[in-house]
Amino acid sequence: MERTPKGVKTDRFLRSVSNQRIFAAGDCADSGNPQLTPVAGYEGRVTAANIVTPESHPLAPHIIPSVVFSVPPLTLASVS
Repeated sequence: MERTPKGVKTDRFLRSVSNQRIFAAGDCADSGNPQLTPVAGYEGRVTAANIVTPESHPLAPHIIPSVVFSVPPLTLASVS
């Protein structure tokens, strides 16, 4: 099984690129997505769907929201 320091190397259906019978999601997958709780949940749902109906749900990383919390709060200056 092909691995990187971030986890199991996966394709867009979250299958291992070196063993198509293995799926990985969340912190154990090197899917190219950030290792965040909402991402892990999303990848878990995609993985479950692809186990039941193979290659029916490709990973769509463009729908993953992100936010930054900081102290002091960051503010966006309006751009003219």
